[in-house]
Amino acid sequence: GDAGRLRDGARHLTGDRILRVTLAAAVGSLAFFSMSIAAEVIYVKDVLDAGDAVYGLIMATWMGGMVAGAIGLAGRVPRGRLAAAALAAVAIQGAGMAGSTAGAVLWTAFAGFAVGGAAHGVKNVLLRTLIHERVPDAALGRAFAAYDGARNAAELTALAAAGVVVGLLGSDVA
Repeated sequence: GDAGRLRDGARHLTGDRILRVTLAAAVGSLAFFSMSIAAEVIYVKDVLDAGDAVYGLIMATWMGGMVAGAIGLAGRVPRGRLAAAALAAVAIQGAGMAGSTAGAVLWTAFAGFAVGGAAHGVKNVLLRTLIHERVPDAALGRAFAAYDGARNAAELTALAAAGVVVGLLGSDVA
């Protein structure tokens, strides 16, 4: 019985073109973004030559950005622009991550994590709002379970792959 309910939730997500495109982009990017987690501590400590406290502050900057984006920015997106804004937030999140390594200096790491975190918070709110708006109420639990399952699978696969890459090739490639 459980497999049928999961398929039903996934069917609601993939049967709607807007959900299919936005969620596929978000889950696909999550697989890519999550690979960096294995190297972030090495980057901060070895490349930026910062200590544990700075690493903690950089991680807290991402989380603070997520809160700011979720609370302060996501609610300003007009209803008709949720999908486009969610996709833009995915791109900005990636730009923030990439920008955090620009010049391998501490201030760009903080700036990139603030921007990437804010976009991450916006993306999370907008994607969940889209699911709420586009899936029938009776199927929301199954749809959210399918979405969360896809997200978790992407993150776990990415972390495992990144661990192998960092272990074999070092943190400079991750």
